[in-house]
Amino acid sequence: MPRPIIRLKSLSKNFKNKQVLKNINLDIYENEIFSLIGVSGAGKTTLLRSLIGFYAPDSGSVYMNNRDVSKHTDQIKRSVGFAAQEGSFYEGLTVFENLKYFGKLYGLSDAFIKTHSDQLLNSMNLIHEKKTIAKELSGGMKRRLDIACALIHNPPLLILDEPSAGLDPILRKHILELIHRINKSGRTIVVSSHLLGDVEKMSHRVGIISDGNILDVGTPTSLRAKYSRNEEIVLETFPGDYKRLITKLHSKRARLAYVTYRDHQLVIYTPDAEHVLRLIMNIMKETGEHLIDVDVNRPSLSEVFEALTKKKHGTDYGHFAQLRFSVQNAFRKGHSKEQIRNNLLQKKWDSTTVEKVLSELP
Repeated sequence: MPRPIIRLKSLSKNFKNKQVLKNINLDIYENEIFSLIGVSGAGKTTLLRSLIGFYAPDSGSVYMNNRDVSKHTDQIKRSVGFAAQEGSFYEGLTVFENLKYFGKLYGLSDAFIKTHSDQLLNSMNLIHEKKTIAKELSGGMKRRLDIACALIHNPPLLILDEPSAGLDPILRKHILELIHRINKSGRTIVVSSHLLGDVEKMSHRVGIISDGNILDVGTPTSLRAKYSRNEEIVLETFPGDYKRLITKLHSKRARLAYVTYRDHQLVIYTPDAEHVLRLIMNIMKETGEHLIDVDVNRPSLSEVFEALTKKKHGTDYGHFAQLRFSVQNAFRKGHSKEQIRNNLLQKKWDSTTVEKVLSELP
């Protein structure tokens, strides 16, 4: 079992009259990439800043390498690199001047800064921008420079707040590859993000935070297995009488969570994909449908997050899936969105849930 490099014990933090972090207990292990996911305002940034002593706990403790962060703040800061979402480098300095500036803040020698900055810039693919003014860099380069500044003092722990936010898919991919390279060099990395696809690709473990609470922690695979009830079947047939197919599936008591359409494809979410696929193949033989394409997709981390946060806020995920299915059926039968909305509100469904389900209709 790897040793914890960070240990949070009953950590709570208040701002004015609001409790932002609520009795958090969490271990982060040496040499892992640990991602913290949650919506805006969930407490991600507050938690990250508490790790480095920027915010003192109102109760509880944060330990790094068995040292209380609140009592050893200066020592802790020297063993941590922190890159905030908004960036901390100086736009008017060159790339190298920024690295030199941050190196001097840590008391590093000129010789070490020169050697280590070249190594960093090579690893960040920024060596040819060494003399470029920072404000002239692209968005992706600025993000890499910010990470380089956080690593200039060669810390064993790197904390990144939303490192790929606001970047296009290609630049995000480059940042993810960079994070993996840094981790393979022997560093522990803690990341906050709301981009669940990125988190799923890069993380060893994930913590889900909502309203200041850690709801669960695990590997992406273990969280999917624990919370995702449904697999996705994507089916395309000819001539494509999907309504008849769904009717027959219901008549055979198939377990369908909900059904939707994607271009010329039928998309079925079910907790029993293997059985439903067998039923589909039998129905196609009965009805003369011809298979063009079929794919079964595993549940995503996004579905886990949705299931957990809905449970946290009092919305049962199974009921939510049933609502989706009922709304889609009503829409296919010719009911307008306004008619469906009024009917659901009369049945006391909350307006936020209603609008989310209606937004998924074509």
